Amino acid sequence: MYSTLKALVLPPASLLVLLIVALIALHRHKRQLASGILGAVIVTFYLLSSSFFSSFMARTLQSVPPVTTTQLQDFQAQALVVLSAGYSRAGAEYQGRTIDGTTLQRLRYAVHINRALQLPILVSGGQTESARPALADEMRKALEQDFVMPVRWVENRSIDTAENGAFSAKLLKADGIERIILVTHASHMPRARAIFERQGLKVLCAATDYAGHDPIGAQDFVPRLTNLEESAYALYEIFAQVRDVVFGRVN
Repeated sequence: MYSTLKALVLPPASLLVLLIVALIALHRHKRQLASGILGAVIVTFYLLSSSFFSSFMARTLQSVPPVTTTQLQDFQAQALVVLSAGYSRAGAEYQGRTIDGTTLQRLRYAVHINRALQLPILVSGGQTESARPALADEMRKALEQDFVMPVRWVENRSIDTAENGAFSAKLLKADGIERIILVTHASHMPRARAIFERQGLKVLCAATDYAGHDPIGAQDFVPRLTNLEESAYALYEIFAQVRDVVFGRVN
């Protein structure tokens, strides 16, 4: 249910809903209203699927700079925490559902920075869709089987970032852990850091997948589905930040 609602409020589903509204207005001979909605949908779809706009949205969220080797070494972390994103659409080659590419990016970066540090790892992510294994269980499987890196804690009850923080903190504090390196996407990191710090943890941010700063070219104005996906992710983060402030999930 959670993932379904999330999909409905984000593009392209939300744009499809607006198109349906425009058709209803046209059927009721409200042509001015229908034309206005249709125009807004076309402009919005173009902007969201264009690289210049999707990258701009991502960069506005990526306020945490990349972590340096010196910071990793000097922080004296006691554990490394990796947050989940979602499932893949199929996973037939793995004989069942598995983690998506976004989660895999986070795992790969966690492995990259932990080769030298050798910290105990916590993976966090629950069962966000019915009839599927918890994301954290699939993350552990990937880390241990594919990257040959052991996992100490598996937090597999959470369905959002607020619960990632609350449930992970409980596991960590039970073992006396207070200082962590947190791994997630750069657009997600500001919100994730605030939530984990509210749980009383000292957090060093290790973000991945930063938007580029290349000069704008003609290709940046060509609509692409990958840009639409990036825009949808950025929009979700914006909505989630507002929601967390309204419901008091962050300071």
